[in-house]
Amino acid sequence: MDIKGIGKFQKDPATGYWTSELIKVPLLDDETYRFVLEDYDENQQRAEEYFSAIRNFLSAEQSVWDLAAPYAYGYYYRTKEAIVEEDDFPQVTNAFLIWEFVTFPEDISVCLRPGSAGCAYLSMDCECEWEREHGMQLVFKDGKKITKLGPYDGHLSNADSFNNPELEDVLFYG
Repeated sequence: MDIKGIGKFQKDPATGYWTSELIKVPLLDDETYRFVLEDYDENQQRAEEYFSAIRNFLSAEQSVWDLAAPYAYGYYYRTKEAIVEEDDFPQVTNAFLIWEFVTFPEDISVCLRPGSAGCAYLSMDCECEWEREHGMQLVFKDGKKITKLGPYDGHLSNADSFNNPELEDVLFYG
């Protein structure tokens, strides 16, 4: 299928998910990434939510990183306090440098959150130098802003992760 403003998607026979061709993402230093539409066939009536989230992400600006940097630094700092000092543990001296220690995955999942209507979420299972075991999950609500970050757990919000609706708007909980 060819989606205006995004590009071509093909169904992956191994996963059953629709996957885009490699697309240049300005927010990620103009590197190329694939978007993977999870459970798209079962949710075609909500197709525009998937594609709107991708379009928003493709037009997102640097401020997305700036707003989330203190929370990512909080995750780094919490991890640093919890481990025995290691010689190769990265020394991040400024919250806004935190993204230099993160490796973004080639595939970006686009999914719908159970019980949530009106938008899709982009989820990225990143590697980070300070937490090699659990990495860092970044979730973008409607592709516009990061609404959850922390160790990868597969959930799209902290409210879902901790089964606590009071954490709905909490970006990092740790």
